[in-house]
Amino acid sequence: MRLNIRAVSPLIATVLLVAISLSIAGLLFNWMSQFTTEQTTAAAELATTNIVSCGRAGIRIKSCDVNSSGTGATSVIESTGSIDLNGFNVVILHADGNVQNITSLFESTTLFAGSFVSLNHPLDSNADVSSITQYKVIPVTCPSSSASVTVCS
Repeated sequence: MRLNIRAVSPLIATVLLVAISLSIAGLLFNWMSQFTTEQTTAAAELATTNIVSCGRAGIRIKSCDVNSSGTGATSVIESTGSIDLNGFNVVILHADGNVQNITSLFESTTLFAGSFVSLNHPLDSNADVSSITQYKVIPVTCPSSSASVTVCS
C-alpha cells in the first residue's frame, strides 16, 4: 500500500519557524516589560516610604553612666520622633584612638515613639573609661537619626 503524504516545503517550514519564534519573543518581551515596571514601581515606593519614615525619626541620649568598676555602661535613649525604631548599634570612641563597636546586643531592642529605653553593655577592658571622647547610639532602621554625647560618666 502506497501512502500519498507530502512533506511541507522548506520555504513554508522556514516561514512557520520564524513566525513561531517571533510570537514567543513578543510574549517574552511583553512579560518582561510588565515585570520590570512592577518591580521598579515597588522599589520606588519602598524607598520613598523609608525616606519619609526616617524623616520622622529621632533619638536623644538622656543619660550615660559607667558603673563603679568601669566594666560596663548604661545609657537611657529617648525617642524624639514619631516612629518606632528597631535595633541599635553603640560606638564608643576613646582619646587613644580605640573604637568599641557594640552591634549584636541590641538587635531586638525596640524604642517606641515618645518613650525611653535603657541600653546596658560591657566596656572594653583594654580601654580607660575616663578617655571616652564620644558615645554614639545609632538606630539600625534609620542610621541618619543617630545621637552622641562626649561625656559618659
